[in-house]
Amino acid sequence: MGRQKPAPSPTRGEAAEKPRRRSLAWRLIKWLFLLGLILGIAGAAAVGGLFLWYGREGALPLKNLADYHPRQVTRVYSDDGHVIGEIFVERRTVVPYAKLPKVLVNAVVAAEDADFFKHQGLDYWGMLRSFLVNLRHGGYRQGGSTITQQVVKTFFLSPERTLKRKAQEVILARRVEGSLSKEEILYLYLNQIYYGHGRYGVEEAARFYFGKGVGELTVPEAALLAGLPQSPERLSPLKHPDAAKERQRYVLEQMARRGYLEVAEAERLAREPIRVVRDAGPYLGVAPEAVDHVREVLVARYGEARLAEAGLAVRTTIDARMQVAAREAVTRGLVTIDGRQGYRGPSGKVNGGKGGEPHMEKALEKAVAKLQRANAAPKAGQVYEGIVLAEDDSAQRLQLTLGSVEGQVELDK
Repeated sequence: MGRQKPAPSPTRGEAAEKPRRRSLAWRLIKWLFLLGLILGIAGAAAVGGLFLWYGREGALPLKNLADYHPRQVTRVYSDDGHVIGEIFVERRTVVPYAKLPKVLVNAVVAAEDADFFKHQGLDYWGMLRSFLVNLRHGGYRQGGSTITQQVVKTFFLSPERTLKRKAQEVILARRVEGSLSKEEILYLYLNQIYYGHGRYGVEEAARFYFGKGVGELTVPEAALLAGLPQSPERLSPLKHPDAAKERQRYVLEQMARRGYLEVAEAERLAREPIRVVRDAGPYLGVAPEAVDHVREVLVARYGEARLAEAGLAVRTTIDARMQVAAREAVTRGLVTIDGRQGYRGPSGKVNGGKGGEPHMEKALEKAVAKLQRANAAPKAGQVYEGIVLAEDDSAQRLQLTLGSVEGQVELDK
């Protein structure tokens, strides 16, 4: 068995080279560390300077709830308690926080800002997550705003998306948290936010969609309203019921996840159809002349600006049911007079333009479709506009359509 040869020992030059390499690597690490530290300090200073610069532009405009004077609806009531008219610049009815149902508060917090009662106005992890999502998609896809930040954007800032506006949003959010309680912030949010169809605040939204006050909302109704502010028009249950249902389902899931609902209950409610009202005011508009007079009196007493914020309730001596009967009697009388006056010519003509017969057919189809919407269920004794489709002079007969009904009319010879 042969003897192994010992490994050759390093030369003096090789032995000296290793410490030099370790020294260079160590110096490089130290320089990189120092460079990173300097850049970090410079970045922090720049961000701090940026916030100081943008935060110098005055104090918080709204320091307490006494400064909150939103535009509200003034309602005009009949003597028997029915709403017969509304006077408004914005449809809003302010509701104190104590009258907001707990189920609505839970739904809103679950949908918009699960840690609302824990953070100090800013959700740093949420902001970072949104930044990464937007960075990945190369554009604005997701917001990281808390309810406090949304209040700031609604009350104090323009909708533009700039570095300055975002910095001011962060600064003002902290100031709001220092000036107002969590309940006061929610009060502002729920009374100010837009819910679609010209309705502002949860009270008007509840009246419009469900025909009831906010204090009467059920769990699925509260979940629907809680989901609307994300995109009121796109999620409207009247315009886009499928999108509204999907958003409501998400809110119910979040409520279960946060412990506000049992999972089985959330799943059961998510399967129920959305039920909205189509006419929340059966006597609204029965006495427009009287409502106009009420408005003139109020403007003379309070002025336009103050009336827009007053949110008054005005009771008149009008009996709503008698007013309806009176207007129907007047309408019947006018129809009778109109019949005695005879035919006075057409109210308009269907015009197909210069495109010839195909264009005329399309114009007629469009006109008929319009009548179908207007005259969905014609009633006897009422006056409706129709389109004459054909005439027979010898038989003194007209072929016409009301859109939803088509037939013949015999003319007096």
